Amino acid sequence: MAATHVTSIPVRFQDIDTMGHVNNSEYPNFLAEARAGYYEEVLEYDLRAADTVVVHMTIDYSAEITRGDVVDIEVAVTDFGTSSLTMEYTLRVDGDIVSTAETVQVIYDNESGSSRPIPTDWRQRIEANEGISSA
Repeated sequence: MAATHVTSIPVRFQDIDTMGHVNNSEYPNFLAEARAGYYEEVLEYDLRAADTVVVHMTIDYSAEITRGDVVDIEVAVTDFGTSSLTMEYTLRVDGDIVSTAETVQVIYDNESGSSRPIPTDWRQRIEANEGISSA
């Protein structure tokens, strides 16, 4: 995966569980923060619109993250269709991979309660930044 956006997150005390590492339940929050950064910086998206929903998420854990670590999260869109996009994430601490993840988001119309097409400007930015075209 060639990351087109990187978000750095310092691990907070509240992220740590009784085993002394970041609890697995915190990883989706890390991904959401990285995704928000991608939306804002690459797609130039106003997060107040909040019209995407995560419909699928997988996370693989390969090493612990502990208090004092800074997690660098690389994110890229790897595929997109009519109304959905797939994002892949690589989480690193000091350059070492500690986790990988994938999410699928659907563009959602809050009024109709159903999916809607990805905006044209998003498609153009994704194609320009990722070097991919829609399926």
